[in-house]
Amino acid sequence: MAVYKEEKTNTWKVYYRYTDWKGERKQTTKRGFATKREALAWEREQLNKTQADLDMTFASFVETYTADMKSRIKENTWHTKDHILRTKILPYFGKRKICEIQAKDIIAWQNEMLKGKDKNGKPYSPVYLKTLHNQLSAVFNHAVKYYGLHADQVLPPPDVLESAKSYREKKAMPLYRKIIGVLRNLFDKYLTLKHDYEDLQRKYERELDSGNQMKKTIKRLNEEKDSQSGIVAKFYALCRGFGEEYIESQAMGILEREAMERQQKKLARKRHDRDAR
Repeated sequence: MAVYKEEKTNTWKVYYRYTDWKGERKQTTKRGFATKREALAWEREQLNKTQADLDMTFASFVETYTADMKSRIKENTWHTKDHILRTKILPYFGKRKICEIQAKDIIAWQNEMLKGKDKNGKPYSPVYLKTLHNQLSAVFNHAVKYYGLHADQVLPPPDVLESAKSYREKKAMPLYRKIIGVLRNLFDKYLTLKHDYEDLQRKYERELDSGNQMKKTIKRLNEEKDSQSGIVAKFYALCRGFGEEYIESQAMGILEREAMERQQKKLARKRHDRDAR
């Protein structure tokens, strides 16, 4: 590698030579650095990536992770993963060296995510929080599996001559308690979400049942309407055949006879009740 200043533009450029996975020598050039320090920092990060040196920043390792994994994942899935990395993870860990990120840093990040709100101003759902954590875990797991990151680096290192008991009580146990607290908070949010979902399900079932009852009532009324329409049609046919006055007089006579019959039955019931006493 070599760093040079371009006098015409008053910027710095880097000539970067490396050996690719096929064993072939390659060269690339990066221009436009405002200072020599920026050019050297970029050069150092590229060297760390090619040598799989985890002294690189988290953002640089994400570039390595992207190069390794993007072609192996469905496009839509990768878009989701990339969005989470860019907006929820890199703003917190991007400038940190990946080998220096500890469990307490992850706990602090989780606490920030628990405070997060979606576009409607509501807290992130437990499912979304789990998705965020899974994406961060995927990056670290990749570093452990393929680039030699030690899994125990996420725990704080013990002090010199510190006993196992002291380390467990002063460092490990507080960390585990924090993790348990986060998990409990997530579980509480899950229970709340589950309760809300069950309430919505019951309301939906009630509305569905009410809608079915309404459909039955409408169907019955339509049937009655059709029946009444038939009777009305027959009535007007009789009026046209026998004359409206004749039909009305006959109908009135029938109604009067029915009223008299009801009155007679009512009087007969009263006499029967009186005789029975």
